[in-house]
Amino acid sequence: MPSPTPIQYEYISIAYGLIGVRARFCLFGASYLMKYICMETRRLEYFMKIIEFGSISRAAAHFKLAQPALSQQLAVLETEMHAKLATRSVHGVSPTQAGLALYRHAQVLVRHLEQAQAEVSELAGASSTPVSIGLPLSTACLMSMPLLEEVRRRHGNIRLQLLEDLSGSLANMMLSNTLDLAVLFENAQTEGFKMDPLWTEELFLVVPAQTRLADPTPIRDFARMDLVLPSGKNGSRLVLEAALARVKIEPRIVAELDSIPTLKSAVAQGIGYTVLPWSAIYADVTSRKLKAVRITGKGFIRTVSLCASRTLSPTPAVECVSRIVRELATANAVNGKSRGMSLPNA
Repeated sequence: MPSPTPIQYEYISIAYGLIGVRARFCLFGASYLMKYICMETRRLEYFMKIIEFGSISRAAAHFKLAQPALSQQLAVLETEMHAKLATRSVHGVSPTQAGLALYRHAQVLVRHLEQAQAEVSELAGASSTPVSIGLPLSTACLMSMPLLEEVRRRHGNIRLQLLEDLSGSLANMMLSNTLDLAVLFENAQTEGFKMDPLWTEELFLVVPAQTRLADPTPIRDFARMDLVLPSGKNGSRLVLEAALARVKIEPRIVAELDSIPTLKSAVAQGIGYTVLPWSAIYADVTSRKLKAVRITGKGFIRTVSLCASRTLSPTPAVECVSRIVRELATANAVNGKSRGMSLPNA
């Protein structure tokens, strides 16, 4: 009988691998199989943390391992990959091109594994299933507590992991599959996600309560306003900068503040004006700490959507949380806190 060709060897290896996986699954059950796979991917998690921290010593401290042990794990992984994955210097550890490629694939693989663990645990009747969702700071003011309460009331087996952050940071976490879901604003940052529009909202000029200002205020008046804005790729700032760029106005930014409470306090103290949706300011306007002024001009309406991965299938628990988010969004768009908000097709 002739010897197998290299391709035939490859098929034989795959077949034996599948037989081995199936045998383990039948012998130990799904949850034991997941534990086995976790052990096999642990080395990838070590590598990811080394790259994220830029330091083997910091990654070792994170995992509570000795530094030589973690260095050895990296060396074993490089041997398995037949490539140099990281370089060391006085500035720390940096990935090579091969290391960057592995890091991107490892992020997806580990996230897939976490989803598989969650689904297996859910089907096996585990006590709790984690679901992670990110809310931008302005939206969190309106949705965080109602979402937490409703998930707890209706699905006691779901452990909600709720993260409030700048929309740009949340978009990056979605790209790296760190989050199951995120509520984000439709723009260039969200083009790669599966988008489910929740509502449209108007952005208001926010000023101290005693300020005398035309309502609505023409967009051209921004040329002489001092502004306090979030930094970087915050959703509200992106909308404002795009609208001002269309009329060739350069914003006069006097401070960058990445905290909604601090941003509103700065406005109340007269340091500058800002731009926010009604969901972030309704309590302050009602208590007469701030005033919300409409803006005439294009570009101050944005669509808020529930974002999910295009590559990962949602678990039943993720689908349950998605359904609650959509229900809360509909309720918010039609109640008394909804100035400037409307359903997408309204």
